[in-house]
Amino acid sequence: MHRENKSNNRTFILLSVLIVAIVMIAAGTFYYFSKSRLTPGEKALRDYKNSVSELKSKLEKNPDDILLNKDYAYALYVTQHPDAIAALNRLLELNNKDDRAYNHLGNLYRKEKEYQKAIDAYSSAIANNPENLNAYINKAHAYLYDLQDSEAGLQVFKEAIEQNPEEENLYILLAKHYRRLNRESEAVEVLNDLLEFAPGNATALKMLEEV
Repeated sequence: MHRENKSNNRTFILLSVLIVAIVMIAAGTFYYFSKSRLTPGEKALRDYKNSVSELKSKLEKNPDDILLNKDYAYALYVTQHPDAIAALNRLLELNNKDDRAYNHLGNLYRKEKEYQKAIDAYSSAIANNPENLNAYINKAHAYLYDLQDSEAGLQVFKEAIEQNPEEENLYILLAKHYRRLNRESEAVEVLNDLLEFAPGNATALKMLEEV
């Protein structure tokens, strides 16, 4: 009986050790796969970070290469590198038609609270590409939120709609800002303008119900 108990205890211990080992292996496997399965955004950020040193080295040999300057400036912008503003300005010296670079530069100036420089950069983006909706929206928000200039911000949205009359989201944003300013009648007018060519816009219909 005593031997049987010892045997049972030994079997229990071995099973316990085996279970612990299996759990540890499973945990390690989960950790490995969870670390290796990056989201597309995380993977892109990792790739940009890994590319910075190589791009900088290539630029030292070819300082006037527009494509290299673009890749380098964008990599610094995405990774929030402190040299991003200088790199974007250098890119724009070589190619002053890059509306995305102007928009990125505006975002960085806005982050640094250099609001007039930000607005100038957004304006340059729009001048080069009137279909750059992000530049319009960012410029409007700089006026509305940073400079507390509601009329200027609203005017930017109106200009965006004039240039891009079928962009439904612009009408929604303008109407939302009118409502935020308690200008309900103007919000209703904008929403009705939208519904004339997009009668099924669910957001506009819901906003009208709330007025």
